[in-house]
Amino acid sequence: MRVEFYGIQLDELWSFVGKKSNKQWLWLALNPINRQIIAFHVGGRSAEDAQLFYEKIPAIFKGSTGFFSDYWQAYVESFGKENHCVGSPIRRRQRQWLDCLS
Repeated sequence: MRVEFYGIQLDELWSFVGKKSNKQWLWLALNPINRQIIAFHVGGRSAEDAQLFYEKIPAIFKGSTGFFSDYWQAYVESFGKENHCVGSPIRRRQRQWLDCLS
């Protein structure tokens, strides 16, 4: 099977479970070429959760593509500086797509 990708878009959104004081974050890694969600993580918004999210991304994407995210420091710590860029024109389209989910 062949997988095409330009760069993986990273984002997170929150909701609550059961009651408003129980916030949960949904971390998403999206391939914008085909809108495929390649990994996700549900948890908090900490650096530890960012690392758990990173570990769920398939190895094929880690070595051969860049990751694009917002300015959240946890991304920088977990994804490193070599393959991680902050901001992207594609992120605007991704955010519009994520807004449709909520």
